Amino acid sequence: MRLFLPQDDPNPEGRVHARRDQANAYRYNRDTLGMLFATHVPLHEQFDPRYLAAMMQNAADIVKNRASQSVATWPKDDHGLAGLAARAPHEAVLGLARHLSATTGHLPERQPTELSGYADLIATLPKPRSLAHGGFDDDLFFAWQQVAGATPINLRGVDALPDNFPLDAATFARAVGGNDTLDAARAEGRLFLSDYAMFDRMPTGQTAGKPRYLWAPLALFVRTADGALRPVGIQLEQRPAKDNPVWLPGDGLAWRMAKTAVQTADMNVNGVVAHFGLCHAVTEAFICASHRQLAPSHPLLHLLLPHFEYTLAVNERARTSVVNTGGTQDTLLAGTREADFEVTNRAVASERWDRAGARAELAARGVDDRRRLPVYPFRDDGVPLADAIHRWVEGYIRVYYASDDAVRTDAEVRAWAEELGGPGGFHGMPKLDSIAGLAGFTGDVLFRITGLHAVINYAGWDFASWAPSMPSTGFGPGPVAGKAPTEADWLAMLPPLSIANGLLEMLYFLGQTRLNRLGEYPTGHFDDPRVAPALVQFQKDLAAIGRDSKARDAARPWSFPYLHPELLTASILV
Repeated sequence: MRLFLPQDDPNPEGRVHARRDQANAYRYNRDTLGMLFATHVPLHEQFDPRYLAAMMQNAADIVKNRASQSVATWPKDDHGLAGLAARAPHEAVLGLARHLSATTGHLPERQPTELSGYADLIATLPKPRSLAHGGFDDDLFFAWQQVAGATPINLRGVDALPDNFPLDAATFARAVGGNDTLDAARAEGRLFLSDYAMFDRMPTGQTAGKPRYLWAPLALFVRTADGALRPVGIQLEQRPAKDNPVWLPGDGLAWRMAKTAVQTADMNVNGVVAHFGLCHAVTEAFICASHRQLAPSHPLLHLLLPHFEYTLAVNERARTSVVNTGGTQDTLLAGTREADFEVTNRAVASERWDRAGARAELAARGVDDRRRLPVYPFRDDGVPLADAIHRWVEGYIRVYYASDDAVRTDAEVRAWAEELGGPGGFHGMPKLDSIAGLAGFTGDVLFRITGLHAVINYAGWDFASWAPSMPSTGFGPGPVAGKAPTEADWLAMLPPLSIANGLLEMLYFLGQTRLNRLGEYPTGHFDDPRVAPALVQFQKDLAAIGRDSKARDAARPWSFPYLHPELLTASILV
């Protein structure tokens, strides 16, 4: 296809008709979350046989694992997979998640009497890192997940403790030991806080008549003299009180329970906010606006198309089997469906795209400076990746835009920006009136689709599939002030086997599928020879980033492979 900017197209009338057809094919509705989603998925965007084959392989792995679970009473057959496989690919994939989730009744609606009961659920599937490490009692591994876990986007550098977190100098000294002081940590910029206020007083659901629990904790961390990030204290709810104290590392089982409450909140941030809201929902609005306002022959749309592969179909599956009433989010996570929607909406509405890029987002949280926080794998691997994506996008855009004035006179880009920044769209839309501005915003979105989604999605198996490490919801009240907890009290916080298994199966599906790769485009996609130098340089940059990332990994206490370029998908396809 020959590509033209609208002001250069020799067939403007044909272009208008093509845009009109695209706008009709990619209509919006607000039926889900009150946010902009496609009314229907166009035929060419639907799941194909290649995608179905990958999903059926994942399902076969799940069925094999079920057959080896000692506590389960699964039927001795293929769980209906052969019948699903006979359907059209799109219909089969949509039905697969609903079909498998409907069979969770073959596991007990109770916690195991021993911790090993959760490990027994992972019978033939690969062992996740959290199970191999057994890290719920390791404070360093707990802190590591704030910078390299499944949701490494919460931690903020703080210059002073918030008023609702009353931790004094004596308590700090008791928590960290040695000669470190609260004043020194504050003055030297070594204090960090994860605040889960978004879940304050959030309504929670029930499972088999039992209430689910979700906390809104504040977790304080300090960078110590050895450069490690260590937890200092955890307050389970937002309002300090005698029955809501700050729990410390020396508090035994109560400390373990407080960390479990933080991990539960972190898992709900992952599912409700980061994954569905900030990745899937945002990208759908971006895809629809791009198709509606950029003609098929627009160079920018041509660049973006491979980064849209499967996303609309995946989101349709999410709306029909994940965020629907009785779906996996409604069943596996803590909040009610309505409460989850409200949290997602607030998170998306509060995000500003003039500071959503990797560097700006890290700076806004006060974690961009390596002197302040020397080890932050999400930042250390993410920033070089984001920079490389920006260079590639700008190099491509400069092939077609001779000057900033060419961007300003592009009526389709103006309409695209206006629609993206309109009702239900992106907040804080930057001005797209220059090559740098257009490349910057487009690069930010592509990092969201590739880098950020990769961490939020693919790290889930390692950290959350073994329920004691990162429960999706609580089932007990957590530590109680003035009462010495028992091991049974902690086990009571953990989910029943049915919920634990449902989560690990969902995470297995999400974590195993990679059908495209960042930096690789379909053969012949860029047939303009002027694009080749920028693309070749991008691929060289990705190879160098991979080497550097692996070198950093060798010096880390635990690996962070999720931003290695060879593992990055080009689109959100799960």
